[in-house]
Amino acid sequence: MMGEDLELSTVAPEIALEMTLESDRPEWSFLKGEQLWQTIPVQVAAVAAQNGFVQLFNASKDRICIVTGCSFRKVTGGTITLALTSTIRGASFSGAQPRDTRWNSPIVPTLALTARDQLSCSQGTSIGFGTDSQISQDDVVTANVSQAYRNFPILVLAPGTGCLVSSSTVNEVFAAWFFGYSRQAKPEEL
Repeated sequence: MMGEDLELSTVAPEIALEMTLESDRPEWSFLKGEQLWQTIPVQVAAVAAQNGFVQLFNASKDRICIVTGCSFRKVTGGTITLALTSTIRGASFSGAQPRDTRWNSPIVPTLALTARDQLSCSQGTSIGFGTDSQISQDDVVTANVSQAYRNFPILVLAPGTGCLVSSSTVNEVFAAWFFGYSRQAKPEEL
C-alpha cells in the first residue's frame, strides 16, 4: 500500500499507467474507515398509472457514498431505469446496514446490531421523475426473478445527491436493493 494521499502528478506517466492503486482485501476497509453497506430489499406496491421506484440518497453532510451495484425483482418482464437525483423522493427509512459487524461496537449478544450508514433509502411511485438524470441504458428484466443490474456503473454520491431505479411498467409490484461502501469526505471534496 502506498498511502491514500499518493500524488499521481509525481509519478512518471509510463509508470502510472501500470500501477494498481488499490487492491486491498474487503475486510481491510474497516481499517481505512470505509463502511461496507447494503440496503434491505425494499418492495413497492402497485399503483395505477404510476411507476414504482427505490431510491438511495446520501443524507450525510460529510460522507462520500460509493454505490457499486443494485439488484431488483419485477413481477413481469420489461426494463429498469437508473437515474441520478438531488431530490428526496418517497417514504424514507434507514436501510443501509454495514456488512462488517465491527461497526457495531461494542457488540452485545442479547441486542440487535444497530449501526447504520447515513444513507436514506426510500420507495414509492411516480408519474414522472422531473429533473432526475437517466445515466444508464435500461436493463432488461426476467419476470419474477431477483437479478443484478447488469453493467451497473460505479456511482459516487456526494452529500445531498442520490440515485434511483424505477420500473418501466406502471401498476406493478417492484423490489430493489443497493450495495456499496462509504467513507468520510476530505474537506477539499465537499
